[in-house]
Amino acid sequence: MNSQTRIVTSRRPALRMETVLIGVGVLALVLAPFYFYPIFIMKVLCFALFACAFNLLLGYTGILSFGHAAFFGGGAYFTAHAVKEWGLTPELGILVGVAGAALLGLVIGFLAIRRQGIYSTMITLALSQMFFFFCLQAPFTHGEDGIQNIPRGRLFGLLDLAEPLYMYFFVLTVFLAGLLVIWRVIHSPYGRVRTSEKFPVGLFDWVQVETGNAKTAYRVLIEKHGRLVPEERSVPKEPFKLSKITKKTAQAKKTVTLTGNDAETWNMAKTDIRVNDSVRWTFHNRKIADTFKLEKGNTVLIVGGERRGGLASIVDIVPGSVTRPALVKLKPQTGDEFQTTVNNVFVIGNANAKTDW
Repeated sequence: MNSQTRIVTSRRPALRMETVLIGVGVLALVLAPFYFYPIFIMKVLCFALFACAFNLLLGYTGILSFGHAAFFGGGAYFTAHAVKEWGLTPELGILVGVAGAALLGLVIGFLAIRRQGIYSTMITLALSQMFFFFCLQAPFTHGEDGIQNIPRGRLFGLLDLAEPLYMYFFVLTVFLAGLLVIWRVIHSPYGRVRTSEKFPVGLFDWVQVETGNAKTAYRVLIEKHGRLVPEERSVPKEPFKLSKITKKTAQAKKTVTLTGNDAETWNMAKTDIRVNDSVRWTFHNRKIADTFKLEKGNTVLIVGGERRGGLASIVDIVPGSVTRPALVKLKPQTGDEFQTTVNNVFVIGNANAKTDW
């Protein structure tokens, strides 16, 4: 019941092709300064690394920042000031710049992450503009003239960065190291859904506990304080699970990919299943057996807000907008009607139909 069969396909040809392309790209960058203007390529590499960092934020977390240039410019100012005014070596100056940009990101992120959508984006824009005007008027930045005649110094006391080729290969090394860090972050297990039996389970999962020769099954539900609690149940002949659809992506050849709240995915032909609908699927073949739509009259489990853990039926649905999620008007089993966001409900059954959830 706890095991799932997965089809594993070999990725060796694809990995070999990726390795070849990476090797060709690195070789081209190594040979580039002998055929093109090195200063221009260095600037391209700096902005390319900036674009990769921005893609890490927007492309993988979905957070749009209009103030990303503040970290880029802030790190440059901190490094330039440390090297010119404090007389630090290049490597120590870069560490000061990284630390300063990280501290700036901590302050801006601390304020911006407390809002969502356009509000968070506007906060990043406002704070970056504040930092811009600060840099424009602060004495150590020299205003519009900027910090001029920054000494490049000797890297680790050995390499004279005044030499264009030494400077270029130093920039190339930092660029490749930055790409490697970004690649490692993207492919790291941090933040991924755990599927091992040693890790906690999620909502509507089945848990089987063996005590001697007896086996007891539990269904994982949610209670009013938001904690997941096991409820003893008899296991059906075909164990199933409910998943709330959180993402629907159009693919090639007129197919779509549905993603559930538990990271399960299904590829199928175009379907009327939408985001916030729920699907019932069986463990043995992972096929969707039933669908529960976010529609009037259907039954929902409240998974967020002050009334979480309770059951209610949908009375009405108020469409959302760019800045506000859709609202659902609910009639609980006891008490008056109330309204909550669509993120706080999990559809578990159709109207006038008994659902074994």
